[in-house]
Amino acid sequence: MADTAFARITGREIVEGQPVTVHLTMPATVLLGDQPGTAHLDGGGTMPAEIARNLIGRATAAGNAWVKRLYIAPESGAVVGMDSRARCFPDGLAEMIRARDRYCRTPYCDAPIAHIDHIVPHGAGGPTEFDNGQGLCAACNYAKEATGWASTVIPDPSGRHTVDTRTPSGHTHRSTAPDQAA
Repeated sequence: MADTAFARITGREIVEGQPVTVHLTMPATVLLGDQPGTAHLDGGGTMPAEIARNLIGRATAAGNAWVKRLYIAPESGAVVGMDSRARCFPDGLAEMIRARDRYCRTPYCDAPIAHIDHIVPHGAGGPTEFDNGQGLCAACNYAKEATGWASTVIPDPSGRHTVDTRTPSGHTHRSTAPDQAA
């Protein structure tokens, strides 16, 4: 009965398991096997690179691995930036997009933001990053997933985030993030 409950709640069979996040940090040269070294498991300490590569290899083969690249300043060793291959926007990034957009970015909608969505879809290679994200209400997000819709970020003279959305009928609608000073 527990297996059935798990399947109904998560939409996955018990044999597929439950996704977890594991923060494993290691230099790219060590990950790719070019240099010897160690990896750091958040909350678990240091581990040999071979064990870390094995964990990453198995997760990647099963399609369960997401890689976040952290950029380190060579002179200080401090983390100075990050990008992500994850499909969902991390909480901090989603919060920034909500603050920038304030309400649904579909022109004339003005509904509260329910979803943070990719402008260029993730499945089409759209990155999970600030410029490729927009806040939409649920109805507008589901509508733009239908065949014939396309969105793209365009430069705006004001410097504000601007998106052109083409509908299936061929109409183009422009949405510019609100002025934050207003």
